[in-house]
Amino acid sequence: MNKNDDENVVGKTELAPVFHGLGVVGVSGKDIASALRISTASVSKWRNGHTSIPDDIMVFLTLMLGDQIGQAEAAEAIGACENKPDVMLEDALDALHCQEKLNGGLPAAAVREGARRYRLWWNAMRNAAFLNTDDFGMLRSASTGLA
Repeated sequence: MNKNDDENVVGKTELAPVFHGLGVVGVSGKDIASALRISTASVSKWRNGHTSIPDDIMVFLTLMLGDQIGQAEAAEAIGACENKPDVMLEDALDALHCQEKLNGGLPAAAVREGARRYRLWWNAMRNAAFLNTDDFGMLRSASTGLA
């Protein structure tokens, strides 16, 4: 990594610390795009500062980062996570705290919409984790009446 790369990373981190934190905990731009049902190009433009990030999306991403940090800490506590050292989690936590401060000035409507959107995504992820392929087959047959 050369000096220009360091400056770019610092610039990105200052622009939206949430992207830095999500990267630290292993959430890719593709993962973000999938969660938001948008293109990876949109995420890339936000990361690079080419377009502004909608306030509700910023709230969504901040909540996503907080959840990912919580999962990593829980995995670390039971010894199931060896690939996220404490230093990395500290870095992600710093990014989260910085982003939360920046989010403090967001309009209440944007915070509410971002939280609503996140809650819908979070519930869908948790529900999907409980279903297995056999459940999908049973659901499909029940909804279509086919055995």
